[in-house]
Amino acid sequence: MRPSQVTLEAGSVLFREGEAAPSAFLIVAGTVEVSRAGPGGAVGLGVLSKGDVVGEAGLIRGGVHAVTAVATSTVTVQEMDRDMLRARIATDPEIALRVMGRLARRVATLSERVAGGEEPATGARIRLPGPGRLGGGLAGWWHRLLGRRRARRHAAEGGASPLTLVVAALPNDEGDAQRGRLMACFEALPGITARSLSRAVEVSGDEGPLAALAQASRQARQMLEREGADLVVWGLVDPPAGLVELHMVGPHASEDERPGLPNALTWLALPIDFDDAWAPLVRAVALSAMEPRVESHANLLAALLPGAIEEARPLGLDPPMGVFGPAERAAILSCFGNAAAALGHLNRDPGWSDLAVEAYGAAIGVLPRDADLEWALLHRAIGLVLQEVGERTDSIEALAQAADAYRTALEALHRQDSPRDWAGLHYRMGLVLYKRALLDGGVEAFKEPLQCLQSALQVFTRTEYPLRWADIMNTISQVLQVYGDQTRSVAVLERAADACRQALEVRTFEAAPLPWAAIQNNLGSALFLLAKHAQKRSPLESAAESFRAALGTYRMMGADRAAGVAESNLKRVEEMLRKTGGPRPLVDPVWAERPATVTAAGEWSETAALKGARRRAAKGRDDTNPEDEAPDS
Repeated sequence: MRPSQVTLEAGSVLFREGEAAPSAFLIVAGTVEVSRAGPGGAVGLGVLSKGDVVGEAGLIRGGVHAVTAVATSTVTVQEMDRDMLRARIATDPEIALRVMGRLARRVATLSERVAGGEEPATGARIRLPGPGRLGGGLAGWWHRLLGRRRARRHAAEGGASPLTLVVAALPNDEGDAQRGRLMACFEALPGITARSLSRAVEVSGDEGPLAALAQASRQARQMLEREGADLVVWGLVDPPAGLVELHMVGPHASEDERPGLPNALTWLALPIDFDDAWAPLVRAVALSAMEPRVESHANLLAALLPGAIEEARPLGLDPPMGVFGPAERAAILSCFGNAAAALGHLNRDPGWSDLAVEAYGAAIGVLPRDADLEWALLHRAIGLVLQEVGERTDSIEALAQAADAYRTALEALHRQDSPRDWAGLHYRMGLVLYKRALLDGGVEAFKEPLQCLQSALQVFTRTEYPLRWADIMNTISQVLQVYGDQTRSVAVLERAADACRQALEVRTFEAAPLPWAAIQNNLGSALFLLAKHAQKRSPLESAAESFRAALGTYRMMGADRAAGVAESNLKRVEEMLRKTGGPRPLVDPVWAERPATVTAAGEWSETAALKGARRRAAKGRDDTNPEDEAPDS
């Protein structure tokens, strides 16, 4: 499709709500009003002018227009299909910011304004819902990618709502007495709203305990969504055993667990008619299971957790033996470990992480001998804590201990019984071993992480788990780049570039721009190394295209640090292209001379590879030129 300009008179309809959306339109001159049908008639959503793009939401989603666009003056527009819009966004940061700013505002306000049939009051604050509240698609990825940034501003304006937890009814709770004690535990927590529900989470053991827990967790999540809460506390009262059994469910994603998140088997044991001495433990466990929606929530949790954990330490680390059996004591120790791990994650204090590992180890020590799955999950929890510490501090010891914890967990987890947990452990072990190899490994050290990542792909296939598959493929590319650069293998580097291309088929720009940009950045690195070792110009030209695409998207999404690195990469590669007229040897650009790692958000920092090179040089076994080491993208 070639660019075409159309001039319309005032009152002309550019497109209507519900029509197919094959194109978007750049306003060259004039103004356009967009509206959407509501209960009381059309609801105006705003007037766009020169430089704005209209119709982009329907085009990006590949569906129909969600609004009607009408010219309010003589207007000239340039029609663009999806490829043209993507190219324009990649090359024109101003267009990118206008498009994404409008999309964010529309996502945040559209449903409220259409439902109410009126405009918000002047000066009304616009706020996106919290994590997990928006479904898939445009709204979901926009909140996930920019929610933290917007949340910081919102919190600064004083607009953050309290964290909310709800306590479901407890079966066998005579007179609602045990739930009354639970509610009293949360009354004194500032910034936390607690309320009780009349409905219980029903547990049926007809299909076995694991299936029953999974089914109950789904019920709890549905309850969480209906109530718009940050945590659901559910469970039951077991009078013959003298126990209250509690479970916590929050809106977190199970695919990317941070340290301290409860799993389906996590439960807290309390004695019936528990007294005030147990309140700090209940508070600590509940707070640690919450996911902060805004930065002020994270600050609140980081402020409340230390006191609760310290008060809970006597019971959390030494549950009374006369009251509980081994399974109950292990459950309490595990929950206390989760609280300490969550605090270590929030404030990055290694002391809390050490306390978490201590509690998890104590739980392992008292577990019944036949509790294989719980045993494996506790070692996995230890690995999560140590992995975060190792990655944050570049501690080879912590990374080695994390890998050992994951290996130990795999002794009790088998693919045929728990395929996702088995594959997830291999993925995490691959990440840990890769990081350790960057810090203190030779060429051979990169083989084991590759084997682990390939094992994870046996379960996380492109068909069944496309997003996780794409992330693993991107990580495989990073490992292959370092391995291929050190072995000077063109074939390996071609595999690295191909892995990125395959990942880009799943992590598309339309669905998730920021992950797409991170993979483009990684692809640019792979192509640069391929150009260097193959002594070809064409991969370098392709590398420039990838860095250019990443740069445009980073700017569009407001990822300033990542955009700065991509811009530096692009400028250096373009300079090399200008100077390289033929098959002359290529030299590393600045970013390759200073090896770096990339974070989950695509931000680069000079860390593991450079420190690893220095360590190898100090040991007298650095057989490569540090300036030839590849960046991790």
